[in-house]
Parts: sequence; structure tokens; C-alpha cells
Amino acid sequence: MRDLRAGEGEGNRAYSKFFSEQIDLAKLEFDAGRPEKALEIWRRMHTRFPDLSLTSAKALSLFIDLGSHDEAEALIREGLRRYPRYESLYITAAGRISYRRGNPEEALRRYAIVRRKYPFVADGYGVAVACLTDLGRHDEAEAMIRRGVSKLPN
Repeated sequence: MRDLRAGEGEGNRAYSKFFSEQIDLAKLEFDAGRPEKALEIWRRMHTRFPDLSLTSAKALSLFIDLGSHDEAEALIREGLRRYPRYESLYITAAGRISYRRGNPEEALRRYAIVRRKYPFVADGYGVAVACLTDLGRHDEAEAMIRRGVSKLPN
């Protein structure tokens, strides 16, 4: 519980800050072409701060980028069970996994849920555009762009 409350008190902010810095370091390792080092850092942080790694969009995104899709889906299921208030994070992440796995139809289905329940989450539109483009449905992709811009003009 201490990790989950990170940020609520002075002492817990240090845990959250350290976790975030380590995830940033892992992302730098990944971007530098050292995914094994990034995964090592991620796993160490997940072991030490399991609650933070379940509720951090940055950490979950990195884990998906590392290609550990089955494990990421297991984390998503666990997160949904334990932290339902983060549902938009988990549904969005599940859509990204579907897209990464080459299943744009499934990703579209998941992002439709994101757009319906959380209309101001940008990925609900952006990744849907990528899926529609990949499927050759360019008119629908353009309509999705217009829809996204109307909801999120910035």
C-alpha cells in the first residue's frame, strides 16, 4: 500500500520519484538499442514497486514497447482487478498490444471502448487512425482524424 500511496506524503514522493527516474532510464536504454538492459531495469522496478508499475502509464507503455505482450496483458488483467479506477490506462494499453501484435481489428474494437467511455483520451483516436490506415480504410481514417481534432483540438 505504501507504494500505491506514493505522492501523497513527503516520504512516499521519494519512492515515486525514484521509480519514475528508473523507468526514464530504462526508456533511454531501450531507445539506445539496449532492450535487455531496459527490461532488467523494468523488472527490478516492478519487483520493488509492483503497485507503481501497475498504475504508471509510462511503465506500462515501456513494457509493451519491450515486446512482452503476454506479460503485459497479465499485468493489465491484474491492474483491472486491483485498480479499476485506472481502467482507461488498461484498455488503452490492451489496444496498443493488439495493434503491436498485428491485429488492427481487435485494436479498433478496444479503442472504440476507449472513445465511448473516455472521449478525451488521445490514443482512442490516434491509434484508431493508424489501424484504419493499415486496413486500407482511408475515408474512415480521415473521419476519425476529424473526430479526434473536434474532441481534442490541441
